[in-house]
Amino acid sequence: MRDAVAPDRGSVDADRVAMLYAGTHFSVLVTAAVATLFLGVHSAHLAPRLVLPWILALAAILLLRSAMAWRYNRQPSLEAVRHWVAYHRAGTLVTGVLWGWAGVLFFPEQQVHFQIFTVLVISGLAAGALTVHAPDFTSYLYYAIPSLLPVGGISLLQGDTLHVSIGVLVFAQMLFLLRTGHRLNESVLGSLRLRYENQGLVRDLQREKNRLDTRLARVLDGSASEVYLFDAQTLTCRLANGGALENLGLEGDDCGRFTLIELIDGIDRAEFERLVRPLREGEVAGLSLQVRHRRRDGTTYPVEARLQYSEREEPPVFVLTALDLTDREAAQEQVCKQQALMRSVIASAPIAIWSLDPQGRITFIDGSRSGIRGELPVAEVGDNFFSVFRDTAPVVADGHRALSGEGFVSTLDIGASRYEMHYSPLLDGDGHLNGTIGVAIDNTERKEYEDRLIRQANFDDLTGLPNRNYMLPRLGDAFAR
Repeated sequence: MRDAVAPDRGSVDADRVAMLYAGTHFSVLVTAAVATLFLGVHSAHLAPRLVLPWILALAAILLLRSAMAWRYNRQPSLEAVRHWVAYHRAGTLVTGVLWGWAGVLFFPEQQVHFQIFTVLVISGLAAGALTVHAPDFTSYLYYAIPSLLPVGGISLLQGDTLHVSIGVLVFAQMLFLLRTGHRLNESVLGSLRLRYENQGLVRDLQREKNRLDTRLARVLDGSASEVYLFDAQTLTCRLANGGALENLGLEGDDCGRFTLIELIDGIDRAEFERLVRPLREGEVAGLSLQVRHRRRDGTTYPVEARLQYSEREEPPVFVLTALDLTDREAAQEQVCKQQALMRSVIASAPIAIWSLDPQGRITFIDGSRSGIRGELPVAEVGDNFFSVFRDTAPVVADGHRALSGEGFVSTLDIGASRYEMHYSPLLDGDGHLNGTIGVAIDNTERKEYEDRLIRQANFDDLTGLPNRNYMLPRLGDAFAR
């Protein structure tokens, strides 16, 4: 921030000199015009031999000052600023001395109206020189004091009240003009310094902006997300980050070779304009899209895109950011396959799975009605578990027990069917009870097999009568009694 705090003094001085010489030609023309009018008024009562030296001297210094200004403006030399200031001050001093000479030369005795005219002309020139010499107060000093001092002094020397008053007014005006000139000079210098401070701030801000833009460009270029800028009228791509070019199979110089319509698969210009009309009219800030992008080789891939319209750029642009959903789509497809497989397994297995919320509502249920035999009622998601099984007291009791947070296994016999019931609590992230999950396994076939094994062990296959395994324990018990 050094430039903003301490502007280069040389630059300020160079601007001061440029301002001084920029107004020199106009100042010379005005001085020549005033001198011509001045001579025309006084020509009737002054001898040419007295006036001619003043005319020649004034003409010479005005031509010299004009030549210096022409030379400077043609080839400004910033390295010789001090010399140019010195030249300007010297020319101004000589001009002021010549007008001071005029204040004495054109002050005829006993002709008060000509005297007053001389005072007015010289005072007016001194006042007008304020703005011309505002960049350099020393130059104004060199002009105002030599031009006003003689005419004010000769007025005082006349001795009468009128002339003394005129002299006092001339000196008062000189002091006022000097004070005003000093303030005006400070204002000009302050403005120049402020301009360079502002330029320094602008340079610093521009450097910081460029640094951030470069950093942002690197971040965006290295981002996996796709970022595009499209011309809002032609829809031609103006910019694409590295991630976008890589996904599309393009090179960096291919940006301007495709349009937004060519990028998005399955959309034409008319449909696109209908889509973005709310964006162009400012009704919405952006559009979220689920589309497919077309690669260079013609293949497509899914993206989740965000389209925005920006009028800050000239010409306006569409900003498109997109996230490649290829991996997500593949993962979702895999999940769907696994879920389908799980449903198939559950549907073919003799089990039923359900979950309940804390109020006993069924939030999930899955199971094959053909895989589970017996008398279990048909239930759907949203049904109340206790209402569905109101006629099966053991199931209702197990449901209340499970919703109290207990995990357990029970056996349920309904008619000729037997079920092994597993209950586990469902807990949220904070460990609070959020319901329960139940699994019913149909053990009817196992029960039938166990009963058959018991019968085979205790009864004869041919006669159906009890065998020794069945009779001996009972005879022993009978003798014992």
